[in-house]
Amino acid sequence: MTLMGQTKKRSQIGEWILAFLIAFLIAFFLRLFIFEVNVIPSSSMAGSLVNGDYILLSKINYGPRLPITPVAIPFTHKEIPFVGGKSYSEKYLWDYNRLPGLTGIQINDVLVFNYPLEDGIIDRKEYFVKRCMALPGQEFKLVNGKPMINGDAAEIPGEIQYSYSIISKNQERLGNAWMNKWGINEGGRRNTKGLYQFVMTPEKAARVANDTLIKRIEKVNIDKGLVLDSEPVFPFNSSVFPWNVDNYGPIKVPETGDTININKKNINLYKRLIEQYEKHELKINGDSISIDGKITDQYVVEMDYYFVMGDNRHMSSDSRFWGFVPEDHIIGKAILKIFSVKPGFKWYHKGAIRWGRIFRPV
Repeated sequence: MTLMGQTKKRSQIGEWILAFLIAFLIAFFLRLFIFEVNVIPSSSMAGSLVNGDYILLSKINYGPRLPITPVAIPFTHKEIPFVGGKSYSEKYLWDYNRLPGLTGIQINDVLVFNYPLEDGIIDRKEYFVKRCMALPGQEFKLVNGKPMINGDAAEIPGEIQYSYSIISKNQERLGNAWMNKWGINEGGRRNTKGLYQFVMTPEKAARVANDTLIKRIEKVNIDKGLVLDSEPVFPFNSSVFPWNVDNYGPIKVPETGDTININKKNINLYKRLIEQYEKHELKINGDSISIDGKITDQYVVEMDYYFVMGDNRHMSSDSRFWGFVPEDHIIGKAILKIFSVKPGFKWYHKGAIRWGRIFRPV
């Protein structure tokens, strides 16, 4: 090979390397500040989002959150792929900051956020997806499963699902064939006398009621004041807050600058907020409460918070069970379903791709 040929080959290799670096930097920038793709791992948001949906997460709607762990392997979350071990360094940490966004968070937005109850560095916690039910400063309440904001009935998206108790005629068996007929994916028999419980939308429940095998159908509802030991809800003090998943609240969502009165009875509402999210030392001694060594009966909130719920209302771990979502845990807004694969399948398996869910708005 001539010297000119060798020089030309090296020039082509250099161009390929440069093109790869530019593409890498563009992809890294887009993922960090604009969009990210995530997969839905559970049924807590069915029927809006189902297990196996790939969603496009917009970070520019609410403003991209700057990295809290800036020293990390790009395109990783917690661990180094195939090798294991942390993919980020805890030695260099940045304070929480967010760039300006296009819009603020609105009621019924589908939020992607880091799981508040998980310990560890905020931006390395697991991703959760839920619907925003109440904004900072608003009072939220559930009355027989219906959301109320500041005393007024809130809009309920059409995709919301509930659990329904069903009694079949003559104790007929409602098996897989019956479930497939109605497109029902969750639930089953509760006893041998024709009692079943299935998850569906109210619209589908109205149609199922006319099925020739159905004797009675009724939405599951836990009455006001009925506390279930098997399903304790936040703030886990039933003597003061006798709430359940269908009759919950009223609860005021904390807002930056709020001065809240704290005492032994209500401290469970704010304990994690004060200690974990806003990093103060809280001590309870009898009837007295001290924060950072000073006895007080008030606390000034330093950050905005949100109340969220899953669209699969009786099958969701959400704010009813672990409390508020802090502003610094918000990652972005789910805006588009870009792909969908049935659980347990690979995309190339026959019938695995849910074609009707591709490129559909959330």
